Amino acid sequence: MINVTALNRLLTENADGKIFQRWFITTPNGSLIAYTSPTDIRELRDQAALVLVTWREQFESAKKDARDRELDAENRNDSTEADSIMHTMTMEFDNRNVLVRQLQPKLLLVLEGGVPPGRTRKLQITREGLYGVKRSTMNGQNADSQNMAPAPDARPATSPSGLSEISTATSTLRRRTNILDIHRKKLDALTEVIRRDFEKAQFSMPVDPEDRFF
Repeated sequence: MINVTALNRLLTENADGKIFQRWFITTPNGSLIAYTSPTDIRELRDQAALVLVTWREQFESAKKDARDRELDAENRNDSTEADSIMHTMTMEFDNRNVLVRQLQPKLLLVLEGGVPPGRTRKLQITREGLYGVKRSTMNGQNADSQNMAPAPDARPATSPSGLSEISTATSTLRRRTNILDIHRKKLDALTEVIRRDFEKAQFSMPVDPEDRFF
């Protein structure tokens, strides 16, 4: 068994309300295991529902990609397959980042992180899986994240307003990239701590045979 009180304390100690706004651990089916305190539990459940619906959609899409690439090996067990197909998902909103990491096949760690204020942007979702392959979704379109770049500005480079807006956009993008790196490093570190604790306790989240969702 796991010590839920200790998990709540660990998550709370690693939150600051700003850069690391909130953590929670949940099953893919919506059962909250632990979370930062204090928290509005109703609002947290709503947030978890949004994250988990997106995780499921991305996971199904990742499985389809794996089949298309003939990487969905039929002889793998569920835990290996789940971990290799998709282990991390990042949701980038205009006002926050949400990072999801698979701790175990049926257990997810979620970080809600704050971002610097900037221009409005569309939601971007990036998933990571087998062999580090990344896929991003923006404006409903799928693309390799390595190939995504801002659209070129149609105004001449000599346009003062064009230069100013390009400079501002570049600065904002750089800040957002830096803060996402900070979020990612924190997620990696806390993932390792929690996994070690689970291994010591010999804890494995049971699989729901009915695969119920909320």
